[in-house]
Amino acid sequence: MTTLKELDSKIKEALERQDGLDEALADPSEQGLLTMALEIFAGKRRWLNAYAMFLGVVFTAAGIFCMVRFFQSSDVRIMLMWGFGAAGLIFAVAALKLWFWMEMQTNSVLREVKRLELQVARLASKQG
Repeated sequence: MTTLKELDSKIKEALERQDGLDEALADPSEQGLLTMALEIFAGKRRWLNAYAMFLGVVFTAAGIFCMVRFFQSSDVRIMLMWGFGAAGLIFAVAALKLWFWMEMQTNSVLREVKRLELQVARLASKQG
């Protein structure tokens, strides 16, 4: 188990090795939407996110198919079945979209926490 002093020394060593840290801390600008969306596929859960994206595409295609079949049907019972299928698939796609937005928000919060950790480590190294 690592003690706090060992952890502090590891943070100081890591800070000394990093180039351009002051510029990174001084520029708190937000990433663009495309960059944030692509960052989801570079994290620890990239396979899960890729699978969810694949499911989103499949659900969208299936929902469109259900909508087309809904409008081609003449029987009310069949129309209800295709309509409920389309609605369910569209809700599933909406849930996946919300999940991706939450993943992007999580990455944004983690980035800010790491920035604060670096600032605290800098302040601690200046005082100690």
